[in-house]
Amino acid sequence: MVKNYYFLINFFLSIFGIFLSFFYFGYNSYFYPKFELINIFINAFAIGTLSTFLMAISFFILSKQKLIEKIFICSLNSAVIFIIYHYLFKFADISYFEFFSNILSDNNNIFIKTIFYFYPFIFSLIILFFLSKKKIKNLNKFLLIFLIILNLLSVIRIFTIYGNMERSPTNLNDYVNFKSFDEKTKDYKKKVFLLIFDEFDQYYFEKNLDNFDYLKEIYSQSYAHKNFYAPAKFTMDSIPAILTGKSIKKTFIKNGNFSFLDLNNKKIDFNYKNSLFNQNNDKKISTSIYGNYHPYCRIFKVKNCYDVYNFKKTKINFFDSIKILSDLLYLNKILKIDLFKVDVTNDTKLSKFIFFNNNNFLLSNSDIVYIHYPYPHLPLKTKNIIQLDSRLKNLSDFEKNFLLVENTLINSKDILGKFKGSLLIITSDHWFRELNQNKALPSVFISKIIDDNNYFQNISDNNASSIKGLIDLYFKDKIKSNFDIMTYFNNQTNHATYVRKN
Repeated sequence: MVKNYYFLINFFLSIFGIFLSFFYFGYNSYFYPKFELINIFINAFAIGTLSTFLMAISFFILSKQKLIEKIFICSLNSAVIFIIYHYLFKFADISYFEFFSNILSDNNNIFIKTIFYFYPFIFSLIILFFLSKKKIKNLNKFLLIFLIILNLLSVIRIFTIYGNMERSPTNLNDYVNFKSFDEKTKDYKKKVFLLIFDEFDQYYFEKNLDNFDYLKEIYSQSYAHKNFYAPAKFTMDSIPAILTGKSIKKTFIKNGNFSFLDLNNKKIDFNYKNSLFNQNNDKKISTSIYGNYHPYCRIFKVKNCYDVYNFKKTKINFFDSIKILSDLLYLNKILKIDLFKVDVTNDTKLSKFIFFNNNNFLLSNSDIVYIHYPYPHLPLKTKNIIQLDSRLKNLSDFEKNFLLVENTLINSKDILGKFKGSLLIITSDHWFRELNQNKALPSVFISKIIDDNNYFQNISDNNASSIKGLIDLYFKDKIKSNFDIMTYFNNQTNHATYVRKN
């Protein structure tokens, strides 16, 4: 059999490289860098070394029998080919899971899933078993050169992302440094309040309307849309579509910048110029943003902006590295392994901060106040914020989070009431996905001119990408009543929701 140890070196390089790919694939390169650069490389080296050491020990034990030795070496080479195959998808910022879903239409057959994910390993194992020693040796040399080049490009990419200080948030963007606005200085000029409650689902909203008195009250005094759809399934895609007023069918992330294709295959950049914050009229429009999930303050240079909470670069421990590797090799998706629970502590703290400072955000001295709340999205976030009424104890955690929405609006009632003539929009970025992962369902949409309590409703299909046009017309003094809001949406058409598979 092959006398060199290229296959062990290649195995190390493949594990090292695909581990790095976790830190530059789409999601991680777009948001603020959250890990320490040196820690990424230390863990990549550690997980690669341990994996290779275990393979080397196994090889030493099994090499005493020629047939078993051959099977082992062919298997390890096949594993390297399998890792490289998925490594290339990561390097190209392509979701293999979405690729799978588009081809097999969400097939849940475990056998078909396994074949689809692991066919590079299966086919290469069969082929390698019948190759000569010389051909296997030459293949290993080729793979070694290829992995060195690919890993070098990965290292450069990681340094580019995590070494770029411009992508790190400043203290000015941290909620803990938020300074309250003085209500005494307010002139209560007309403005737009765009309030996005994360995963505010229409089905659960209507189901529980009798449980939440103020939500029921504001619903009955506004324009209420019962078939209002988010542009996309995930916050990642939906918020850019809402804020740019566009449909969306595919996203692209490159060098920390977000863009997408609309349904006409036109490329749209997610930036200030294309957003609803950039009002092209004679008035100088100012904006305040208080959001989570997206790096709003890096994308939009606006008057006031907060989008992180106690930001600091964190360290990855070795057990986290194991989980990352299991994710990258699809063990979680195939075997349904969940090694570690998600830490929601910071998310809960953010919810608490936003809840208790909501009125201060609303008092921002700007023409557009945009708030992206982290609730009612799961997990349960009511702890240390509000007491749950005993009559709500049988509700699901998701439904209990509606109490945060209810109380946020109750607490802001008097403040918002002073901004007469202002446009209030209460909506969401997507439906409750656990209801249906593969089909778009309606999200909440309530809108009104503050001091107009006339009720109107719409049951035709509309999409949240129309919100930008509504705000545009408001600043042109063409939206002055709830009736005007209804008329606007009656003239809008719906478009397909982008239901990305992962």
